Amino acid sequence: MKNWNLIVCHGLNGEIGKDGKLLWSIPEDMKRFKELTTGGIVIMGRKTWDSLPPKFRPLPNRKNIIVTKRGMSHLEDMMHVARGGSYIATSKDEAISWVDSIHTQYPDMSVWVIGGSQIYEMFADDIRVHYLTIVAEERPDADTYFKGFDEYAAAAIEDWHEYDGVQYGFITSIDSKK
Repeated sequence: MKNWNLIVCHGLNGEIGKDGKLLWSIPEDMKRFKELTTGGIVIMGRKTWDSLPPKFRPLPNRKNIIVTKRGMSHLEDMMHVARGGSYIATSKDEAISWVDSIHTQYPDMSVWVIGGSQIYEMFADDIRVHYLTIVAEERPDADTYFKGFDEYAAAAIEDWHEYDGVQYGFITSIDSKK
């Protein structure tokens, strides 16, 4: 049984990005992301890798697995991959092989699927725990969506927060069948 995690910040319609950038920059969400994923294995797509500021590539204190159909030659910043000991996978199976390999040396490392939308879809069946930040906004200008969102999840948030006029809340959802 896999005990993989997913972490995402999305709007009321599942919106997560536009033009390769996040739609919201909420310090408490970023802090939560860092606290939860540090010390773990993060799996991301090439576009998510490219969207990270260079000073954060690879994400520090984590094993970074970048899934790209094109292989390493098309990554925007190959030097960070090589220096940081990140792993390149050209398929879901290869990413899982990297996770298994890392787990032989570090068996207690948690696994985090961190985006983007194609990667969330690719690993949907492997996720046991969803860590969601839901922003109480709709963004019709978005071009990237989290398709696994639950349209009723916002109603379950009891403790809403606000930053710079943006309302958001956190939900942790566990799939007890996995």
